[in-house]
Amino acid sequence: MGIIAVVKSGLAITASGKSIIPDDVRILGPTEGFPDLPSIVITLLKSKNSISQATNVLANYVAESFGELIHNKRGKAESKISDEK
Repeated sequence: MGIIAVVKSGLAITASGKSIIPDDVRILGPTEGFPDLPSIVITLLKSKNSISQATNVLANYVAESFGELIHNKRGKAESKISDEK
C-alpha cells in the first residue's frame, strides 16, 4: 500500500512534492496550522567523460519528463541537467 493510499484513507499525512499529489487529495498549509514547504531543485549529473548517445537520450528524457510533470501540476520546482565536475 503506497503512502498516498494511506493519506486518502485518512490515516496519515505526508510531505510530498505537489507534482505527485492527486487532485482529490487536499494539500494542508498555514490555514490548517502547517508551514509552507520550500521549493526543491532536482539536478541530473552527467559525466564529462565520453558517454553514449543512449545515455544522453535517457538524460534528456528524464529532464523533459520532470519538466512536464512540474508544469502540468500544482507544484513549484526546477529541473536541470548539469555536467559532473
